[in-house]
Amino acid sequence: MIMRIKSKFIKISTVMIVLIMLNACKDFLEDSILDNTTLSNYLIKDTEAVTFFYGSFHFMRSFAFGQNYLSAYELLNDQTYFHATDESRRQMSRLEYYANSTFVQNVWEALYKVIGQMNILIDHLETGAMKDSRYSPRLIAQARFLRAYCYFDVVRMWGPAPITRAYYNTSGDIKPARSSVEDVYQLIVDDLRYGLEENRLRDFGITPAGVKIMPDTVVFKYPDDSDESASNYFLPISKGAAQLLLAKVYLTRNEPGDYADAESLVDAMIAGSRTAGGQLYDLLPEYGNLFEVNTKDIAHRFREVLFELEAHPDVGNNTTHRQIGVNRVGATAGIKVPNTSPNNGIIGVNASGYGYYRATEYFLSTFDGMKDKRYFWLFQFAREENGPFYQKGRDIVTTHNDNGYCNAVLLRFAEAYLIKAEIRARANDPAGMKAAIDPILTRAGLEPYNPAGKTQTEMIDDVLAERAKEFTLEAGNRMFDMRRTGFQAAADKFEAWYDVHVRNSDRKNLPDLSDKVTYMYMNPRAQGNPGIVMMDDPDHQGNQIPNTRQDQRVGGDYFEIPVPFVTSYPGEKKFYENGAYRKQVEWHPIPTRELMQNPNLRTDMNVKDWN
Repeated sequence: MIMRIKSKFIKISTVMIVLIMLNACKDFLEDSILDNTTLSNYLIKDTEAVTFFYGSFHFMRSFAFGQNYLSAYELLNDQTYFHATDESRRQMSRLEYYANSTFVQNVWEALYKVIGQMNILIDHLETGAMKDSRYSPRLIAQARFLRAYCYFDVVRMWGPAPITRAYYNTSGDIKPARSSVEDVYQLIVDDLRYGLEENRLRDFGITPAGVKIMPDTVVFKYPDDSDESASNYFLPISKGAAQLLLAKVYLTRNEPGDYADAESLVDAMIAGSRTAGGQLYDLLPEYGNLFEVNTKDIAHRFREVLFELEAHPDVGNNTTHRQIGVNRVGATAGIKVPNTSPNNGIIGVNASGYGYYRATEYFLSTFDGMKDKRYFWLFQFAREENGPFYQKGRDIVTTHNDNGYCNAVLLRFAEAYLIKAEIRARANDPAGMKAAIDPILTRAGLEPYNPAGKTQTEMIDDVLAERAKEFTLEAGNRMFDMRRTGFQAAADKFEAWYDVHVRNSDRKNLPDLSDKVTYMYMNPRAQGNPGIVMMDDPDHQGNQIPNTRQDQRVGGDYFEIPVPFVTSYPGEKKFYENGAYRKQVEWHPIPTRELMQNPNLRTDMNVKDWN
């Protein structure tokens, strides 16, 4: 789903802000200027409800793009470092940030703004002038999906959280206490089930030429208008998006019966895939085409990307591009000189990225650097002392420093396979797990899964590792996976790798980095060699030896770079402090500003004086 907000539609978020401000000031005005412009007499037509709905996507951009998203969703895991001098984000990267974090505050506010807008819209559709409209149940389903999506992020970030109502003024309970996790999840489930009942949310259509038809449409015309002059207002949320989100909710909540319900939902989606003889869903053959700005409209991409936000052209609304873009200062030819690696150039035309958010060396070590197509696309190395830059979210076409037009992908059909694989692994079903995970591995250029000799725990770990690679830098999936499956267990694996390869390593091979611990990585931009593939001899500097593997898609072009990659700006992950595991890393703090405004938000429900 691509949410395109066209110029003819009212920018309802701005209207709402103005109305609320006017309402607050009404008692101080000599004349009541709201007699003809109130919220109650605005939301009286289907088209107004649709444009109101569209307006909420403006707020969603605040937690799907840029610094807020990258910091609050992607730094708090074992995948990503922050590599710059901004101490507030360095603290988040080290997992020792505070309740006054601007990024956490901004995400909280944006999520609850969308929730608040949807509460108002649902209330009007259920009880207002449009309650008898034939479109109302379908519009309510669209609104309840967005509300469910936002509450799902809220409950996974903060746990117990306020369940709010439609607020029109400051009367009544405007400072709600935190509701239980169980109650928040029940609201999410109820919202999504509503849309999946009675055909309220619908499947997208497909033309004979393979072009997507939006799932639903509100048609508006004046009584005397011809059908040709009617205006179509698309309802973008599909049945498949709701099915996948609900399956994900069940997998995360994990109450009795939830795994079975999640599996039933993804089974139905997989049965509707082209691989199974259906027509709706499919994996796009090339992983990178899901995210590149110049492939957003590629044929059949919509069969995998089920929910996404369209990048906005205004300066500052999509800073993901600038924040992660390759910093090519002194590195126009990549990490190695061209005569050593002739195809080692940097992809794209923009030379002014900050490169602030970068992959950890631990995360890179989990890839098969010789085969995995995701590795080739996700990373590029521009400066030897800096480690890898991410590609996902970076616009390789634009020459503008700040603006990038890569969409924020939030739900993909690939997750249906991986949910199925995880549930089968947890059921200790090797054959079922293999059948579900193999399509993901095949697209990545990897061998089919071999479960021989695998324990149940190892199979589960293998699925989680694939999720980490498949959903890199995508909707906070890694942080949420670490939280739902055991943050400390994931932290222990990170720490164990770090002990061997960084803290206790004696690899100091590069002449100009003799005081730095170094580690060998495959160059994702190198090309295949026609003869025997050689590699650097790890034990004898300057020597080349035949690589024991001759099957890589790129040419065995290894290089050594220092670890940690953030040596210039200390950013080592602090899962432990003085030998003790820090439970704070499992939750975001309740923002200080929210605590000041609402004393009912207790801060000791998960971690004392924190969350």
